[in-house]
Amino acid sequence: MSLPVASWVGRELSSGRYRVVGELGEGGMGQVYRAWDANLEADVVIKVPHAGLSDDPEFAGRFTREIR
Repeated sequence: MSLPVASWVGRELSSGRYRVVGELGEGGMGQVYRAWDANLEADVVIKVPHAGLSDDPEFAGRFTREIR
């Protein structure tokens, strides 16, 4: 059984540059959110890795490839 994940909706990140406005979905590596980028004045996507994945030594490479 997996633990519930706290939602990032409503959070502001990077000193207010990004405002998370909605959840788009969840995958094997993390949760995906829609956010407003105040600098670009556009919607962007933010992906938050699942807790514990940072302990996997191969995770950073896989996550970077998935982002691209």
